[in-house]
Amino acid sequence: MGSRFRQGGGGGETLPCLSVQEPWATLLVKRIKNPENRKWRTNYRGPLLIHASRKVDADGLNYGDLDKTSLLKANRGVILGIANLVMCTREVRNA
Repeated sequence: MGSRFRQGGGGGETLPCLSVQEPWATLLVKRIKNPENRKWRTNYRGPLLIHASRKVDADGLNYGDLDKTSLLKANRGVILGIANLVMCTREVRNA
């Protein structure tokens, strides 16, 4: 799963880090969006850092009642918060 981040650059605990395009990263941290979809699975469960990538998903800007102007100016290339990964399920597609 993604990168790992070590707080303080020293011998502290490392946490997995998931990079997510905006506005999805902000929506995850604010608990507006749930769940996050990926094509890969992981056995990891527990806390993980949410990193707002530098890219913006233009389609996501139409999601909900977002302040699009401020979102496009900030929250890119930074860690926004911590989420708790509790479940990983397989996608089921109807034929």
